[in-house]
Amino acid sequence: MAEDGQCQSASGVVYGLADPGGNLSFFADEVVWSLFSSGKFSLSLAFKEIGQGRSSSFALSHIWHCRIPTKVSFFMLRLLLEQLPIPDVFGKMGFHMPSKCFCCYNGANEKLEHLFSEEQIAMEVWTYFTGLSGLQTIMSTLRARVVAWWMVGPRAEKRRILFRILSCYICWHIWKARNQAVFERSRMCAVTIRQAIMSDVVAELKIQFNHVSPAV
Repeated sequence: MAEDGQCQSASGVVYGLADPGGNLSFFADEVVWSLFSSGKFSLSLAFKEIGQGRSSSFALSHIWHCRIPTKVSFFMLRLLLEQLPIPDVFGKMGFHMPSKCFCCYNGANEKLEHLFSEEQIAMEVWTYFTGLSGLQTIMSTLRARVVAWWMVGPRAEKRRILFRILSCYICWHIWKARNQAVFERSRMCAVTIRQAIMSDVVAELKIQFNHVSPAV
């Protein structure tokens, strides 16, 4: 009997410690997000909390758009941060290797500016679309070429979206053509790249507006 009394006394102590009010709750445990008064976790609120105090970048903020595939946005992020896997970038990290540009006949060293902006094929692609869209600007570097499209603010919604996404698709398809030349031994061709860009852009505009003319 004495042992039973001791057990009951010990149980009372445990219940009291678990719930000082004397009422033990049998509800399931719940995770509480202490950063917000509601206690509920929200991905958007967490993103705002993490992103507070960070400086915004005009260029990097423009590579994310509903009509730009996520893989293209991440590619543009790596391109603008100069982190694409080419010999020029590896060389800056201390890893030196043979370098040969597959987009030109003189076998120049493969560099980001050369591949995406200065080489003849890249220049033909950029010139074709700037002429087709009526964009009048002098562009000397890759970043200047890309940003020039974002600096224009057409009133028509279709042209506004076009100017937002086109430079990303130009860079993306130059990169794809380069990789095909490296790994599949195919020859880079400005006309083929232009056709691929046009096909993707028209497809995205069709999704956005249900119908669109193939002309830019």
